[in-house]
Amino acid sequence: KLSFDNYEIKSFEANCIGENSGKIQIATLATMDYSAVVTGEDFSKSFNFTNLLNIDRLKAGTYQVLISIADSPGYKA
Repeated sequence: KLSFDNYEIKSFEANCIGENSGKIQIATLATMDYSAVVTGEDFSKSFNFTNLLNIDRLKAGTYQVLISIADSPGYKA
C-alpha cells in the first residue's frame, strides 16, 4: 500500500508566451515501475519511470497527469 504522500508533482511555467519552456516534475517516495500519461492542448504522451520523471519543453497551458503502476492493474492516481 502506498503512502498518501507518495507523489510530489511540480510544474514550472513557460518563461515566454510561444516558447516551449514549461516543465513538469514527478517524484515518488516508493521506487516502482510507474507509467504517467500527460495530456494537454495538442499534447498527449506516455512516460515510464521508477521514481523521478522530468518532462521538459512544454508550452504554456494546463496539463493532466494520470499515474499507474505496472504491477497493480487498475491502480490510477
